[in-house]
Amino acid sequence: MSEIFSAFLLGAICGAIPAAILTATFVETLRGGFRAGARVVFFAFLCETAVAATILFLFFWREIPEIFIKIISIFGAAILLDLARKIWKIKKIENRGRAFLSAKKIFALTFFNGTLWTFWITVCIPSAAILREKFSGGHFLFLLFFEIGWFLVTIFLVFLFAKSRKILTNEKIVGQIFKILAGFLLFLAGKMFFFATKFFAKFFNF
Repeated sequence: MSEIFSAFLLGAICGAIPAAILTATFVETLRGGFRAGARVVFFAFLCETAVAATILFLFFWREIPEIFIKIISIFGAAILLDLARKIWKIKKIENRGRAFLSAKKIFALTFFNGTLWTFWITVCIPSAAILREKFSGGHFLFLLFFEIGWFLVTIFLVFLFAKSRKILTNEKIVGQIFKILAGFLLFLAGKMFFFATKFFAKFFNF
Protein backbone atom coordinates (compact mmCIF):
# COMPACT_ATOMS: atom_id res chain seq x y z
CA MET A 1 0.00 0.00 0.00
CA SER A 2 2.89 2.37 0.67
CA GLU A 3 4.05 2.08 -2.96
CA ILE A 4 0.51 2.75 -4.21
CA PHE A 5 0.19 5.81 -1.96
CA SER A 6 3.60 7.01 -3.15
CA ALA A 7 2.41 6.74 -6.76
CA PHE A 8 -0.71 8.80 -5.92
CA LEU A 9 1.34 11.41 -4.04
CA LEU A 10 3.91 11.69 -6.83
CA GLY A 11 1.13 12.27 -9.36
CA ALA A 12 -0.47 14.88 -7.10
CA ILE A 13 2.82 16.75 -6.75
CA CYS A 14 3.35 16.71 -10.52
CA GLY A 15 -0.15 18.07 -11.01
CA ALA A 16 0.72 21.06 -8.83
CA ILE A 17 4.01 21.87 -10.60
CA PRO A 18 3.69 24.72 -13.11
CA ALA A 19 4.35 23.24 -16.54
CA ALA A 20 3.22 23.59 -20.14
CA ILE A 21 -0.14 21.84 -19.75
CA LEU A 22 -1.03 23.63 -16.52
CA THR A 23 -0.11 26.97 -18.11
CA ALA A 24 -2.23 26.21 -21.18
CA THR A 25 -5.06 25.15 -18.87
CA PHE A 26 -4.95 28.48 -17.05
CA VAL A 27 -5.08 30.29 -20.40
CA GLU A 28 -8.25 28.42 -21.38
CA THR A 29 -9.72 29.01 -17.91
CA LEU A 30 -9.13 32.74 -18.28
CA ARG A 31 -10.89 32.73 -21.65
CA GLY A 32 -13.79 30.41 -20.93
CA GLY A 33 -14.02 29.66 -17.22
CA PHE A 34 -13.80 26.36 -15.36
CA ARG A 35 -15.48 24.26 -18.06
CA ALA A 36 -12.95 25.35 -20.70
CA GLY A 37 -10.03 24.66 -18.36
CA ALA A 38 -11.46 21.28 -17.32
CA ARG A 39 -11.72 20.34 -20.99
CA VAL A 40 -7.95 20.82 -21.41
CA VAL A 41 -7.26 18.83 -18.24
CA PHE A 42 -9.45 15.97 -19.48
CA PHE A 43 -7.74 15.71 -22.88
CA ALA A 44 -4.29 16.14 -21.31
CA PHE A 45 -5.17 13.39 -18.83
CA LEU A 46 -6.06 11.01 -21.66
CA CYS A 47 -2.95 11.90 -23.68
CA GLU A 48 -0.53 11.75 -20.76
CA THR A 49 -1.94 8.40 -19.67
CA ALA A 50 -1.49 7.07 -23.21
CA VAL A 51 2.12 8.32 -23.36
CA ALA A 52 2.92 6.94 -19.90
CA ALA A 53 1.36 3.56 -20.75
CA THR A 54 3.41 3.47 -23.96
CA ILE A 55 6.61 4.22 -22.00
CA LEU A 56 5.84 1.48 -19.50
CA PHE A 57 5.10 -1.03 -22.24
CA LEU A 58 8.18 -0.16 -24.31
CA PHE A 59 10.58 0.09 -21.40
CA PHE A 60 9.67 -3.22 -19.85
CA TRP A 61 9.79 -4.75 -23.32
CA ARG A 62 12.91 -2.97 -24.56
CA GLU A 63 14.72 0.09 -23.14
CA ILE A 64 14.06 3.40 -24.94
CA PRO A 65 17.23 5.06 -26.37
CA GLU A 66 18.00 8.51 -24.97
CA ILE A 67 18.43 9.95 -28.47
CA PHE A 68 14.74 9.23 -29.11
CA ILE A 69 13.77 11.35 -26.11
CA LYS A 70 15.98 14.23 -27.24
CA ILE A 71 14.45 14.19 -30.73
CA ILE A 72 11.02 14.41 -29.11
CA SER A 73 12.29 17.35 -27.03
CA ILE A 74 13.19 19.30 -30.18
CA PHE A 75 9.65 18.92 -31.53
CA GLY A 76 8.24 19.77 -28.11
CA ALA A 77 10.29 22.96 -27.90
CA ALA A 78 8.95 24.03 -31.31
CA ILE A 79 5.35 23.43 -30.18
CA LEU A 80 5.90 25.45 -26.99
CA LEU A 81 7.43 28.31 -28.98
CA ASP A 82 4.40 28.45 -31.27
CA LEU A 83 2.02 28.36 -28.31
CA ALA A 84 3.98 31.09 -26.51
CA ARG A 85 3.83 33.26 -29.66
CA LYS A 86 0.04 32.98 -29.80
CA ILE A 87 -0.44 33.62 -26.08
CA TRP A 88 1.88 36.66 -26.19
CA LYS A 89 -0.46 38.35 -28.69
CA ILE A 90 -3.56 38.07 -26.48
CA LYS A 91 -4.56 41.48 -25.14
CA LYS A 92 -8.04 40.77 -23.76
CA ILE A 93 -10.30 37.91 -22.77
CA GLU A 94 -12.35 36.46 -25.59
CA ASN A 95 -15.15 34.11 -24.55
CA ARG A 96 -16.45 33.59 -28.05
CA GLY A 97 -15.19 31.53 -30.91
CA ARG A 98 -13.30 28.28 -31.00
CA ALA A 99 -11.27 26.93 -28.11
CA PHE A 100 -7.68 28.15 -27.96
CA LEU A 101 -6.38 24.57 -27.84
CA SER A 102 -7.92 21.81 -29.94
CA ALA A 103 -7.73 18.17 -28.90
CA LYS A 104 -4.99 17.65 -31.51
CA LYS A 105 -2.91 20.51 -30.11
CA ILE A 106 -3.30 19.21 -26.58
CA PHE A 107 -2.14 15.79 -27.74
CA ALA A 108 0.86 17.29 -29.56
CA LEU A 109 1.75 19.42 -26.54
CA THR A 110 1.69 16.32 -24.36
CA PHE A 111 3.27 13.76 -26.69
CA PHE A 112 6.21 15.95 -27.73
CA ASN A 113 6.99 16.97 -24.15
CA GLY A 114 10.49 15.57 -23.75
CA THR A 115 10.41 16.38 -20.03
CA LEU A 116 7.43 14.05 -19.63
CA TRP A 117 9.30 11.19 -21.31
CA THR A 118 12.45 11.84 -19.28
CA PHE A 119 10.52 12.10 -16.01
CA TRP A 120 8.66 8.86 -16.55
CA ILE A 121 11.77 6.93 -17.58
CA THR A 122 14.08 8.25 -14.86
CA VAL A 123 11.65 8.71 -11.95
CA CYS A 124 8.52 6.66 -12.53
CA ILE A 125 9.95 3.52 -14.15
CA PRO A 126 12.01 2.52 -11.05
CA SER A 127 8.96 2.99 -8.79
CA ALA A 128 6.70 1.15 -11.22
CA ALA A 129 9.22 -1.70 -11.33
CA ILE A 130 8.87 -2.19 -7.56
CA LEU A 131 5.10 -2.67 -7.86
CA ARG A 132 5.63 -4.93 -10.87
CA GLU A 133 7.74 -7.23 -8.73
CA LYS A 134 5.01 -7.45 -6.08
CA PHE A 135 1.92 -7.68 -8.31
CA SER A 136 1.21 -8.99 -11.77
CA GLY A 137 0.81 -5.84 -13.87
CA GLY A 138 1.85 -3.73 -10.89
CA HIS A 139 3.54 -1.17 -13.16
CA PHE A 140 0.15 -0.31 -14.65
CA LEU A 141 -1.27 -0.06 -11.11
CA PHE A 142 1.40 2.58 -10.49
CA LEU A 143 0.22 4.38 -13.64
CA LEU A 144 -3.41 4.30 -12.49
CA PHE A 145 -2.81 5.88 -9.09
CA PHE A 146 -0.24 8.35 -10.43
CA GLU A 147 -2.71 9.68 -13.01
CA ILE A 148 -5.56 9.82 -10.50
CA GLY A 149 -3.40 11.97 -8.24
CA TRP A 150 -2.40 14.21 -11.16
CA PHE A 151 -5.96 14.62 -12.39
CA LEU A 152 -7.50 15.46 -9.00
CA VAL A 153 -4.90 18.09 -8.10
CA THR A 154 -4.93 19.71 -11.56
CA ILE A 155 -8.73 19.93 -11.63
CA PHE A 156 -8.67 21.44 -8.13
CA LEU A 157 -6.16 24.10 -9.21
CA VAL A 158 -8.27 24.97 -12.26
CA PHE A 159 -11.31 25.33 -9.98
CA LEU A 160 -9.41 27.71 -7.69
CA PHE A 161 -8.11 29.65 -10.69
CA ALA A 162 -11.62 29.91 -12.16
CA LYS A 163 -12.90 31.36 -8.87
CA SER A 164 -10.40 34.21 -9.25
CA ARG A 165 -11.41 34.83 -12.86
CA LYS A 166 -13.40 38.02 -12.19
CA ILE A 167 -10.30 39.64 -10.72
CA LEU A 168 -8.03 38.38 -13.49
CA THR A 169 -10.19 39.57 -16.38
CA ASN A 170 -9.36 43.24 -15.81
CA GLU A 171 -8.20 44.29 -19.29
CA LYS A 172 -5.58 46.63 -17.82
CA ILE A 173 -3.62 43.68 -16.45
CA VAL A 174 -4.79 40.69 -18.48
CA GLY A 175 -2.33 41.35 -21.30
CA GLN A 176 0.53 41.26 -18.81
CA ILE A 177 -0.79 38.02 -17.31
CA PHE A 178 -0.76 36.35 -20.71
CA LYS A 179 2.74 37.67 -21.39
CA ILE A 180 3.95 36.13 -18.12
CA LEU A 181 2.38 32.80 -19.12
CA ALA A 182 3.96 33.07 -22.57
CA GLY A 183 7.32 33.88 -20.99
CA PHE A 184 7.13 30.77 -18.88
CA LEU A 185 6.45 28.66 -21.97
CA LEU A 186 9.42 30.30 -23.69
CA PHE A 187 11.56 29.35 -20.70
CA LEU A 188 10.41 25.72 -20.90
CA ALA A 189 11.04 25.64 -24.66
CA GLY A 190 14.52 27.11 -24.24
CA LYS A 191 15.33 24.61 -21.50
CA MET A 192 14.19 21.66 -23.62
CA PHE A 193 16.09 22.92 -26.66
CA PHE A 194 19.28 23.60 -24.65
CA PHE A 195 19.51 20.12 -23.15
CA ALA A 196 18.64 18.48 -26.47
CA THR A 197 21.31 20.39 -28.41
CA LYS A 198 23.82 19.76 -25.62
CA PHE A 199 23.15 16.03 -25.92
CA PHE A 200 23.51 16.06 -29.74
CA ALA A 201 26.73 18.08 -29.53
CA LYS A 202 28.18 15.45 -27.21
CA PHE A 203 26.69 12.59 -29.25
CA PHE A 204 28.25 13.79 -32.51
CA ASN A 205 31.45 15.07 -30.82
CA PHE A 206 30.96 18.70 -31.87
